[in-house]
Amino acid sequence: MSGLLAKWKRFFHGGGQKITVCIPAYNASDFVEETIESVLSQTYDEFLCIVSVDLSEDDTFDIVQPYRRDPRVRIFRQQKRLGWSGNVNFLFRISTSPYVCLVPHDDILDPRYLEMLLPEIERNDGTSVVFADLCTFGQGHDSTICQESIIGNVAQRVSNYLRFHYSAVLFRGIVNRKLVGRQIFCESNPFEDFSEDTIWGLRMVLKGDAVRIPKVLYRKRYLETSYHATWQRWSKEKKLQAWLYHCARCLEVVQNFPGIDIHDKRIKDALQSRILQRDAGLWHDDVLRESLSKYSFSQEEYPQKYSNGQGGHSNRCRHPRMFGGTRIGQEKLCGQFTGQGKRPNYACKS
Repeated sequence: MSGLLAKWKRFFHGGGQKITVCIPAYNASDFVEETIESVLSQTYDEFLCIVSVDLSEDDTFDIVQPYRRDPRVRIFRQQKRLGWSGNVNFLFRISTSPYVCLVPHDDILDPRYLEMLLPEIERNDGTSVVFADLCTFGQGHDSTICQESIIGNVAQRVSNYLRFHYSAVLFRGIVNRKLVGRQIFCESNPFEDFSEDTIWGLRMVLKGDAVRIPKVLYRKRYLETSYHATWQRWSKEKKLQAWLYHCARCLEVVQNFPGIDIHDKRIKDALQSRILQRDAGLWHDDVLRESLSKYSFSQEEYPQKYSNGQGGHSNRCRHPRMFGGTRIGQEKLCGQFTGQGKRPNYACKS
């Protein structure tokens, strides 16, 4: 596999494109053409577009075949099911351009998207991702999502992100690959990859600034079959479990980042704020507020170690009181809610 990847990379690099647009597709026959067309209609056209069709149950691969005739397009068909994160990682691994952006198979780009975002990320080597405002459509989700830039020193960026950011707007931006390195890869989790795109955004702001272009240049489609729609149908108890797990993952990512002082009051307060959704309603705060309000936090009781020391998820939390004067750590964040001791597989698949 490594030799094949090397051949693909040499083939792609030959074009010398600054940016690669990655489209992970799965059972997308009803809308993938619209997504690809929105990419090919960009006013800035010196890009490479890679489409990876995960093992699907419909004719997605047949539908995208005609786009092979466009010299800017490469198409791959997976022979085994990679899943959402695995397919995204496949695309990130074979792309070689300095900048990359991800466009899920049902979203739509404004024709000016690349033209307006690319110069901004080229302007500053300390910018990890540039993103635009987005509007949502489908299934009654007609709204505009705007999130402010996340800039400053690393503690300021992390605090800002944890307190106020949940919607994965950053995930739909342009990324500086040289700056973020291997942090660009996604992971999986036992809750159907719940909010891993948000965890990804946290890793981006740990590496650099996240800069907003205040213009709606991206359209996000909602479907009943999407991962996000599945999460909405969970029971209240499962939503609570998933949210607590997500917050523990935020803690793990921050703690494992070199040079971060986990005892910095700004970061401690932001982590506590996130789990209680104290400063902003992030995800189902109307459903979870009553349950979350039962938990209290102590500044003195704070985790010294949550990860297994290798960047992966711990099977069992070593600190029963990791979130202060509660039993969240031992009983809710680990054990039964992480597959009852089964280690999740979040490795890159290709």
